[in-house]
Amino acid sequence: MKAAIKISQTFAQLTLAATLILLANGCDRQQQQKVQILPPVPSPTVSVSPVSPTPQPVASPTPELVPPQPSVPPQNQASPVNSSNGSLDGIWKLQYSIHGIVYQSGLEMRGNDGKMLTRFFNVSTNQSEMVEQTIELKPSPQGIVLFGSNPVYPGTQTAYPSYSPDNFLFQINPDGSRIFYTCDDAGNCSPVEIEYLGSN
Repeated sequence: MKAAIKISQTFAQLTLAATLILLANGCDRQQQQKVQILPPVPSPTVSVSPVSPTPQPVASPTPELVPPQPSVPPQNQASPVNSSNGSLDGIWKLQYSIHGIVYQSGLEMRGNDGKMLTRFFNVSTNQSEMVEQTIELKPSPQGIVLFGSNPVYPGTQTAYPSYSPDNFLFQINPDGSRIFYTCDDAGNCSPVEIEYLGSN
């Protein structure tokens, strides 16, 4: 029951984060797509010819419309989804930041199960440390969600104190834009850089 509540709360948190990012990107896209109207060129002075008493006005040129520049989806990150079976099978490098502390993770996935090894600087002990987590993949309408659990010291069953499990959302939208995001169980969230390292 507690696991179901945890999954529900984490998914809601990741979905909210993704929605906020989409809304922010949508606002930026709307700003980019506004048509820019160049200021009209001032009309030249009307001259009156002595032969023709009626002045001949010169029409102002029509304002030039500049088409908006299309927004190009970022291509600097690998797609996390295996197009052949919709999985994350393989070995991945992840990097994200919480409160200015950079976390570098190695993720290995086989089907819906995986392990993740994370290296970070622990300000409490003033040294670099590592933690190992169990990862479970769950598909959702918002994309692929990875739930972390059981953070331990690498290669042991000893629980790592005060480390909140990491959860990830990988989402590729119809326009090609990508959202790779993490929120841990304590509610700390960050964008994620992801790189495919190879098969396992």
